[in-house]
Amino acid sequence: MNARGFATAPHFAAWTGLTPRAQSSGGKERFGAVSKRGNRQLRTLLILGATSIIKLGKRGLKVPLWIRIMLQRRPSSS
Repeated sequence: MNARGFATAPHFAAWTGLTPRAQSSGGKERFGAVSKRGNRQLRTLLILGATSIIKLGKRGLKVPLWIRIMLQRRPSSS
């Protein structure tokens, strides 16, 4: 599937099954854990890839600017 086929990132996330479970009550939206629908293997590969890139960034190797900014904003616990 071509990524340009998705209008927004949330559309892609919904297609992969990475959307949080929505629970609404009284007009107030609450989002729970990520649902386990969609392609399990694709979700696993995305998580493994993201973990690898974060580890590279923590080691000081060259990673894209947006990842460096994310690591500064939200440092990981490990």
